[in-house]
Amino acid sequence: MSKIALIGEKDIIAPLAFSGIKLFPVDSEAKFSAAVEEISNDKRYSMAFVLESVAEANTDVMRKAEENGANLICVPDFRSVRGFFRENLKELTKKATGAV
Repeated sequence: MSKIALIGEKDIIAPLAFSGIKLFPVDSEAKFSAAVEEISNDKRYSMAFVLESVAEANTDVMRKAEENGANLICVPDFRSVRGFFRENLKELTKKATGAV
């Protein structure tokens, strides 16, 4: 059975604790890296959602994990409207349509 993960700040993701999604609360690059490594190594995770505020601060770790096959999906959160999600979505759309 596939698993889904959510990586983000504890106070934002905590309300989803009983949703069946595995939560990875992070507040540092080290914790983010450890969460991404755990998700990448466990092939039962079909995808992991990463909050925009956390993703933007850890772009190198995300890119490396994605190159190694991790399916990380950046999603906006109510605190950050920086455009990182939108730019990430544009790049994914280009790849999906073969425009790159």
